[in-house]
Amino acid sequence: MQLTITPRGLTSVRDAAAAASRPIRVSDFGEIESLRTVSRYGPGFGGWDTARVVVRAAGRWFPRRARPGDHAVVTVGGVNGFVGLLSEAQPLGGGRLAFHLKGYGRKLDDFPALFATSGALAATTQLVGGNLSTTFAAWEYAVTQGLPITQIGGGTLPTGSVSVGAPAGNPTLAEILTAHLMLVGKRWKVLGRSLIIGADPTTVRWRVTAPDDLVAATDTRVVTTVRARYTSSGGVAIVTATDPTLAAVLDGRAATVDLRGLGTLTAPQAQARADALLELDKAVPVFDGSIRLTPGSGITTRNGTPVRNLASITAGDLVKIDGLRASQRATIAGTAADTVVIGRAVYDWSAEAGQSLTITPLGGRDRSLAEQLTPIRRESFAALSF
Repeated sequence: MQLTITPRGLTSVRDAAAAASRPIRVSDFGEIESLRTVSRYGPGFGGWDTARVVVRAAGRWFPRRARPGDHAVVTVGGVNGFVGLLSEAQPLGGGRLAFHLKGYGRKLDDFPALFATSGALAATTQLVGGNLSTTFAAWEYAVTQGLPITQIGGGTLPTGSVSVGAPAGNPTLAEILTAHLMLVGKRWKVLGRSLIIGADPTTVRWRVTAPDDLVAATDTRVVTTVRARYTSSGGVAIVTATDPTLAAVLDGRAATVDLRGLGTLTAPQAQARADALLELDKAVPVFDGSIRLTPGSGITTRNGTPVRNLASITAGDLVKIDGLRASQRATIAGTAADTVVIGRAVYDWSAEAGQSLTITPLGGRDRSLAEQLTPIRRESFAALSF
């Protein structure tokens, strides 16, 4: 296990030249006592979120060359367990330090969405489309101002404008990116310096055995209908997208979204967007509660190979849960819901206890059995009420 920090020296540039600065490795001045990494996937954020690395120094203080914002990588068993930015080096006493890291995805909240025209700035919901000479849309302008996310995978950035309502101040890159992708049934996540765009996964990567205390499937956050207001050639109109199968089996609920910020739409265009929003967030009943895994708890690849390095599992992966009891299954139209997208993954390691991973399904909550009857507010769909 290793923590490597690449100092930027006296500049804030993260290009190849700056990276030539000699990296700082924990093994040069101490050893790691414990590690916690958190990854998330869901509305408004995806990717590595935060990490905390506790180090016992071998008689020397941490090199002063490192400072907040430096590139940081945690490797576990030869794979990247976390890639992000140094946020803080916190002295704990007794020669121990806690290094707090944050994922590059957090940077999307640091940049307001601005359109630059010959030096003048204005709020925008347009990500790309400038001429890159005298005009720059939000993403393009952020890159000129130091946005460190340098690669885009899974597709291209959405074009055009999108409705994000009237937030206090300018919307951020994260907000308008989320709004754009929701209209086409996709999400985003940032791993390292790469933005990855795509629909929720459909291919199982991992398999786990259901624990006895897994909270049964719940329909507390199911949305069965989306009603979308939009501007037609004749004025404001409404289209409706619904899932009749879910509505017939479950206590459904409707959510209203506003597409008027997209300009004039035809009825088929508005319907397509409403259908995409419903497909993205209707979610068949989810499993509430979390599953704690260790290398000996039966976690395998989809082909049955035991997983020894739990740090290779992150939020956004699709997991099949084997051995569910009938009371834990959610059956819709005869199909058993036994796969879940990981919404939150917490990896823990310490020299004394070894490694463990706690996963919470997308749309679920880390609730105990005693808490499952407590009403909870459905947060994930609120982001769509622009």
